Amino acid sequence: MQHSSTANLEVGGRGHCIAFGVAPAEILKEPAGARYDSRAQILARGGLMKILEGRTIGDVYTMDRRPSLLVGPDERFTAVVRRFAERPEMRGIFVVGEKDRLIGMITRRDLLDWARVQLGEATYSAEEAWLAEDVRLTALMRAITAGEVMRPGSEAAAVRPSDTLAEALRRMIAHDLICLPVVDEQGRVLGDLKLTEVLACALEANSQADEASDIDLMPRC
Repeated sequence: MQHSSTANLEVGGRGHCIAFGVAPAEILKEPAGARYDSRAQILARGGLMKILEGRTIGDVYTMDRRPSLLVGPDERFTAVVRRFAERPEMRGIFVVGEKDRLIGMITRRDLLDWARVQLGEATYSAEEAWLAEDVRLTALMRAITAGEVMRPGSEAAAVRPSDTLAEALRRMIAHDLICLPVVDEQGRVLGDLKLTEVLACALEANSQADEASDIDLMPRC
C-alpha cells in the first residue's frame, strides 16, 4: 500500500493553490456562467464524486500519527495549544482515550473561538444566551481541559480505511473540516486524511483520463 504525503496542491494553473483557509464546500461550487469544454473540466466538476467513489481512504491516507496531535481529555488546553504551536507540521488535534480510541476533535474553529474568548472579543447578550453559538462561547470561557474545548459530536467525522474518498469528502463538507481522523474498527486512531490528499487523487485520475482521451483522438494510419 502506498500512502500519499501531499502537502500542497495547485489547481487550474496560474499558481492557484488550495490552502488551509479554503473550506471543502467551496470546491464543489459552480462559477456563474461556467462552461466545460474539455473532458478534464467535465470530470473535475460532474465526475469528481464518481472518481472518488472508486477509491478508498486506505489508498491515500497518511498512516502516521505525527501529522496530527493526539491529546488526552484531561490535558490542560493551554498546554495543548503550546504543543500545537510548537509543531507547525501538525494538521489537527484529536482527543483520545484509552488505547488511542477517538473521543472527539478540536477544530480550527474551536481554536479561533477559544482565542476570541481569551482576547475578550467574544460578545453576546443575556437575551441571546440560549443560542447555540453563545452557549458554546460560554462553555469555552470556563474550559480548562482539552475535553472541555472539544466540539461535541465531532467524533462523527471519523472515517475508516475501507470508506470511499467520496464519503470522506462529504464528511469534510458536512463538518467543515480539512483533516479527518482515520480510525480502525475499535475506534483507535491510525492516522489522518487531508483534503489535499483527496483532491490530489481526483486530479490525478482526471489527468490520466484526459491523456487517454487525447490518445483516442490521435489519427490512426
